[in-house]
Amino acid sequence: MSCTLRGFARFPLFFLLLLALMAASARAAEQKAPKEGVLLAAFGSSAPEALSAFRAVDASFRAAFPGSPVVWAYTSQIIRRKLASQGRPTGGISDGLAALAKDGVKRVRVQSLHVMAGEEFTALERAVLLDLQKHPGRFEAVYLGRPLLESRKDALRVARAVLAGMDQRPRDEAVALMAHGQAQGRADLVFEGARALFKENDPLVFMATVEGARGFDELLAELKTRKV
Repeated sequence: MSCTLRGFARFPLFFLLLLALMAASARAAEQKAPKEGVLLAAFGSSAPEALSAFRAVDASFRAAFPGSPVVWAYTSQIIRRKLASQGRPTGGISDGLAALAKDGVKRVRVQSLHVMAGEEFTALERAVLLDLQKHPGRFEAVYLGRPLLESRKDALRVARAVLAGMDQRPRDEAVALMAHGQAQGRADLVFEGARALFKENDPLVFMATVEGARGFDELLAELKTRKV
């Protein structure tokens, strides 16, 4: 050890130069690293009340990916047309990818903000693939993040988070949660799994969908049976 330390003392300039070269090499590697960007893909909403939730999601991703541009895209054409008529245009998937490419992004993380892998998520996947085929080589890599509910673990975390946000309600008060659903029932199984986990954690939480197998009539019947 003493010999090694004496050796270090003899060549201080050499080691300082070595450290400087290593730092310069690290900076050069950072500069050469491909620029990354995030595309947040949601169904979309024209309701002003939804903006606070969207802003919170946006802030979370900007904090998680500092220095990376974050762009939004809505998968619903109806919502995009409605917002455009109000002077608040929001683009689709191809628009979002084009904006990131224009900003010099080479690696894109497309994150779905859909709840389940239903019709809208399928449209998102298709839109991303079509855009990549139309513009080959524009990006070095594109990653697609899955929706919120993909596993039992996902559904359990969601159930606990939602219930934690309602901890001030009276214990004998029921809560009805409404989802969009899908007319052909493609999301019914995932929905039923989430519903079962909510029931396990709180028997007074009821769920129904606007479209799909478990509609509002089924919800009312269940409430009457439980004498809520």
